[in-house]
Amino acid sequence: MHVSFKAIGRNIRAARTELGITQEDAAERLKISQLHFGRLERGERPASLEMLAKIAGVFGVSLTSLLNAAEKEGTAAIVVSAD
Repeated sequence: MHVSFKAIGRNIRAARTELGITQEDAAERLKISQLHFGRLERGERPASLEMLAKIAGVFGVSLTSLLNAAEKEGTAAIVVSAD
């Protein structure tokens, strides 16, 4: 299984901007530092399933939407292979 944290981060950013809040506001709502949130959003840090569920709840989106395919690139955030 391959996980693209950059694709997940792009989905997090899209959900945040759709909500119309800043990274600072998002971090405050999630009770994490702005630095940590920025790293999650840029895909520089892996997000735990627990954190992704928390982000989805705070942003009012489904967990699936954070894990879904990155439409522009045609790639999935999580790819399961038989390897």
